[in-house]
Amino acid sequence: MKKLKLISFMMAMIMMVSNFGLVFAYAEERYDAAEEVLLLISPNPTAVQSDAIKVLFNDDVIDFTDSDGNVVNPQIMNGRTMVPFRKIFEVFGAEVDWKREDDVEYVSASKDDTLIELIINSNEAKVTRSGETEVIILDSAPVKVGGRTLVPVRFIAESLNLKVGWDGESRTVIILDTNFIF
Repeated sequence: MKKLKLISFMMAMIMMVSNFGLVFAYAEERYDAAEEVLLLISPNPTAVQSDAIKVLFNDDVIDFTDSDGNVVNPQIMNGRTMVPFRKIFEVFGAEVDWKREDDVEYVSASKDDTLIELIINSNEAKVTRSGETEVIILDSAPVKVGGRTLVPVRFIAESLNLKVGWDGESRTVIILDTNFIF
């Protein structure tokens, strides 16, 4: 049974990798057409830097356009890929919350039996699963940039039991939900 699952997983990975050319060929045309230099938040959602970081979740490229129509691009900070907090959790099907107490800002997200709690500019995170809390020290703390909260995508995805990879050549974060594959 384990051998069958492993073979199925490998076949799914091969199929996904073989589809990257098709997915990113279209995306590259759109990116190469962009002529303006963008800041972190762009008022034009179709204009994206040619070296922009892409995030792929279960064979779909995540569109980081916010509810106001602005693009909030993923950023590399301290060697970690940081993504918009609200958007990434909503894509993963989690409920998000934000609060401020005194001068401290907190963000949290919950999905199924998992609660992830983060403090802006703090390397300490809490992950609670089935009532058991684990404190984790992050390599890169959540930050506010241009009024948006960015969080480390690998920590977020792995906290929700998703698999994460990085394709340096195409500057793409690849996130897989094993339930999607099987």
